[in-house]
Amino acid sequence: MKNLVIDYFFDLCNEQDKKEVEKAIKGDFECSRLYNGLKNTIGQMDDLPDVKCPDVVLARMFARISEKTKSQMDLESLIKNEFGHKKKYNFAIISRFSRIAAVLAIVVGIGATYMPVTRQMRLMSLKSLCEKNLSNIGFGMSNYAADNAGMLPSVASAGGSPWWKVGSQKEADHSNTRNQWLLVRNGYADVNDFICPARPVISDGRLKMIDVCDYQKDFPSKDFVNYSFKLMNGRPVRLVDMKHGILAADSNPLFEESTMDKYSFFKSFKLDDQLRNARSINHYGSGQNVLFVYNSVKFNRDRMQAGDDIYTVRGADSYSGYESPSDDTDVFLAP
Repeated sequence: MKNLVIDYFFDLCNEQDKKEVEKAIKGDFECSRLYNGLKNTIGQMDDLPDVKCPDVVLARMFARISEKTKSQMDLESLIKNEFGHKKKYNFAIISRFSRIAAVLAIVVGIGATYMPVTRQMRLMSLKSLCEKNLSNIGFGMSNYAADNAGMLPSVASAGGSPWWKVGSQKEADHSNTRNQWLLVRNGYADVNDFICPARPVISDGRLKMIDVCDYQKDFPSKDFVNYSFKLMNGRPVRLVDMKHGILAADSNPLFEESTMDKYSFFKSFKLDDQLRNARSINHYGSGQNVLFVYNSVKFNRDRMQAGDDIYTVRGADSYSGYESPSDDTDVFLAP
């Protein structure tokens, strides 16, 4: 449905889908939030002055169409040759068919030109919405620190304990996301800010509305938190003392479904070339938004910041779910 909401915003829906989306926007909180986010973020472009499309762009587009369709005469000649072995055929039907084929070829040509542009617009809008989510989380962290002697939320146990058990409500289980759940539980951030709108839909099931009060310790599951956060080792950290300046980013590609089965199973693994170069799946592998101290967000094509891989522990080649950063300058975003 989220994809349909985006198509609806860009006026790419058919009439049936429009009615379904309009109904969802009125009755579904997440759809309404996504649509309003698009409207507030991209709708400002409506105030920009109209700019005439350069003639050179139009010329190139029609040149591409011409390359695909050639001429109607050539098309008719080809069809006649195909039917030539038959004694009887209707030239009127052939001529009509050739015109239809030519029109279809033009539509295909325009689609080949137009669809990549709309796809790029969609990805850019989702990237902006993701950036806004991370910025909201950053403001939540700053406000929490302001109310707690400058300290960032930190309830997870010290290094050597599991940081990957997202969703477990047991007292003995710990995950790095429990720190961020404090923000939600205490009203510093909205639970929906932790869902990246640019994350591919893995299943057709929708995330249901949840009552925050029903979950005392952590997010309901990893489906409700699509970002990875700096592992603090369970000790209090002052916001002003944060070194390297990175708080969070799009989900760590090392710890997706193939590695973790909810909070009950972690498959140990060793890094290989593919994992060392993988980028977050949140943006279809094109890169990741990174949240820095004091709420600035930047989209990076790679995983390196000041020579440090933000998704790995420095010097660690294998992972079992209990790793800790090598020192205060080693950024490790988990899970």
